[in-house]
Amino acid sequence: MKNFKYFLLIIMGLILVSSCEKGKDLRMPKVVKANSAVFKVNDTLSSPFINVSNVNAYSLTFDVNMLFNHPFKKIEIMVVMDRDFSKQYLLKTITSVPTSVTITGADIVKAIPALASSADIVAGDVFYVFGNVELTDGTYLPGMLSDGKIALASDNINIVGILKNAVPDIRIAVPCAFNPAMAVGSYHAVSKDWGSDGNVTVTADPNDPYKIYVSGFETMEGLVEDKGPLPIFIKKNYSVDIPRHVLVSSLAPWGLSYTNLAYGGSGTFNTCDGSYSLTMQVSVDQGSFGTFHWKLTRN
Repeated sequence: MKNFKYFLLIIMGLILVSSCEKGKDLRMPKVVKANSAVFKVNDTLSSPFINVSNVNAYSLTFDVNMLFNHPFKKIEIMVVMDRDFSKQYLLKTITSVPTSVTITGADIVKAIPALASSADIVAGDVFYVFGNVELTDGTYLPGMLSDGKIALASDNINIVGILKNAVPDIRIAVPCAFNPAMAVGSYHAVSKDWGSDGNVTVTADPNDPYKIYVSGFETMEGLVEDKGPLPIFIKKNYSVDIPRHVLVSSLAPWGLSYTNLAYGGSGTFNTCDGSYSLTMQVSVDQGSFGTFHWKLTRN
């Protein structure tokens, strides 16, 4: 484990050096035929999630745009239910960008044949909204593949940030009611890309059930969390904010001289099963190991 992490820092150093080499071609990548439809959500006019007791009150407003000015015939705004991307249903069609689009709970019910009425939407359901593009030459470019992967070309994914807050798809959750007891306890934490697997303890601030503390991320790795626990904040839309926080002052047990190992990032909290999905950057005073993903499930 420690050798792997030391190797990462070496690789990062090589990448930084190579990225500064004289004569590198830093021009924009060649534009190819690819779906480049992106959405920018209007937070003021949009609900963060569907209230299962009042589905018809749900409203989502977003601007549709294109990363590149491909001549296109139409963009189909599609919806998928519960990650079954083999079944994609049409919500609306637009023929120009930028265009503002509003989707309601009733629109979602009408689009999906499995939903006879709003009563068929239950807590734990999740919907994905994205765009399929038809070019003027008839080429049809899906926004999401049948396995749930984003169909944007790699060059496009790298520059989605050109349009501030733009995203290639929108996830709409149907959460359960927040139960503070479901947000704490003993959890199993797994990060395949960081190479971590073990148990952590999750507790809440006695004065704020939405302020959570996680202990044990690096204890399971043989380090002393002398500056832990890691504070995370559950927001009103059940996303999670993780301000950068130092957990470990010394990496000497790994045979490394690095100092002040810290985590910071964001994620989501599932109010139905109490799980956390976290994306965090792991860094030290000397640099960053990179960004990794964790799944925390209740034991």
